[in-house]
Amino acid sequence: FTTEHLAFKKMHNDVFISLSKYCQKERNRRVQETKNEVAKPINLFFLDGPDGGTAKALMNIGNIDPSQCFVANRHESSCESLKSILPSDNVIFASAADALASKSDDGVLSDKIFSAYYFDGCGGYVPQIKEMITAALVKQEPDVSDCDGPIAIGYSILGGNRNVIGKELEISQALTAIAHKKGMRMVHVLDNYEKYGIAKEVRKVDGTTFTTWLILEPANEKLQ
Repeated sequence: FTTEHLAFKKMHNDVFISLSKYCQKERNRRVQETKNEVAKPINLFFLDGPDGGTAKALMNIGNIDPSQCFVANRHESSCESLKSILPSDNVIFASAADALASKSDDGVLSDKIFSAYYFDGCGGYVPQIKEMITAALVKQEPDVSDCDGPIAIGYSILGGNRNVIGKELEISQALTAIAHKKGMRMVHVLDNYEKYGIAKEVRKVDGTTFTTWLILEPANEKLQ
């Protein structure tokens, strides 16, 4: 990776950290208001390479506990490397879609509720990205535990900027439909960076990599 691309990846790891903290803060508030309880720490799901760059950023910069971090990787050697960084049970040797699938489809993480996802390094194939997002968000019927706060989703499209606007639109449309079914609404994070604690300088494109962030907010929450 070039120095510029490493800076780009760090920028978006920082976004992931900020959105994770936002989701935790909002979940804390809603659980306190509705149940007078303390919310549990949220779970995060992301794709990571053998160097564990995102995992290390979450832990070392975001002060997020390793037990909250879950990854999937289709390469066994990468999983072994990641197990030296995260708890072994949190490293899944599978594709993201398979790991996040419903219990009836043998999804290893089907019993977990996640508040933030980062699908980095997805390639440029929109159906694959939609499959991961659907597995993550439509694996169970909405329940109160699932709607106690917002859900952040980041993804990357690699391999060039050809038709990237159309690809982004198609993914946004899919997420909007999912949000509607869950009683939520989709928001473009980078259009409201101050609310989510995101640096104004965050950009979506670096060379042939496109990365963006969306958030599903409970529909009964007022826009700010």
